[in-house]
Amino acid sequence: MRNNDENAGIMAEVASLYFERGLSQQEIADRLFFSRSKVSRLLSKAIEEKVVEIKINYPMERVFRLENELKNIYQLKDVIVAKDYGTSFEMLMKRVTQMAAQHLDSILEIHTPIGITWGETVYHVVEEIKPTSKKHINVIQLMGTTESNNNSAYNTPELIRTLVDKYEGSFSQIYSPLVVENDIIRDSLAKEPIIQRVLNEARDAKVVLTSVGELYNSKTKAWESTLTPEVKKKLVQEGVVGVLLAHFIKMDGSLADPELDKKVIGISLDDLQNIENVVAVAVGTKKAKCLFGALNGGYINTLIIDELLARDVLKLYYKYRDKSLE
Repeated sequence: MRNNDENAGIMAEVASLYFERGLSQQEIADRLFFSRSKVSRLLSKAIEEKVVEIKINYPMERVFRLENELKNIYQLKDVIVAKDYGTSFEMLMKRVTQMAAQHLDSILEIHTPIGITWGETVYHVVEEIKPTSKKHINVIQLMGTTESNNNSAYNTPELIRTLVDKYEGSFSQIYSPLVVENDIIRDSLAKEPIIQRVLNEARDAKVVLTSVGELYNSKTKAWESTLTPEVKKKLVQEGVVGVLLAHFIKMDGSLADPELDKKVIGISLDDLQNIENVVAVAVGTKKAKCLFGALNGGYINTLIIDELLARDVLKLYYKYRDKSLE
């Protein structure tokens, strides 16, 4: 134990000299009679073992002109557009989801019922949330359970648990798959009291946290057997631009392929329109058409996105403003 304490003490001293006092690695080596390579190893180990933790305060600059333009066009409650600094997608995702997390915490009140979906963007928002108080919210699953092909942490049950832990809240979970074989099975499951109760709670949610998805970037195992290349091709021909809460939508926001939609267990797009505040968070210009469709459908109340995505959505708006989206 003593050796471990001594090692931690040495790492802390080296880290303090380097990060707090600004000495170079060579200066630290000369002062402590170490080799420069040993100082480098100690610094790396100090970070790895969390003797020192590095926190980066990303700039939170916003583009108010774009925010106001989007807010006025789509009559939204709130719009946050993160300025683009030409940085990596990962850094952009970090900034946008930090902004979303701060905004979400500011609008949640004691016992607020909030519905959440799944996916990478929602995952990062939930991870970035730092509650200002324990609001004992009720976190509600909006759709049946599915599994991400990339990371199990992106799945709704995992996200629900994380959010509940952060706010010391409660949860309501749908114990059914997202996609079933046909509408007969869907209707039968939806009538089960335990599922019906949660779906009713989901419809009564005050806040929803979601993102939008691209048709050709589906990372959900639930769709693997259903979305064959032929089906995807058919959806594209029908004008599908993306996915919102597992519902495929067109550019004008209308539902595509009602027959396929009958296989989904969850709240409908009509239900979503009746929810007080649907917060959509999206990053990257690939989301532009789907986000444009979701806005045209009136499914979103609060929008939190990056600057380039905002510009692309506005380009689509002005391009199609006087044209039919059919």
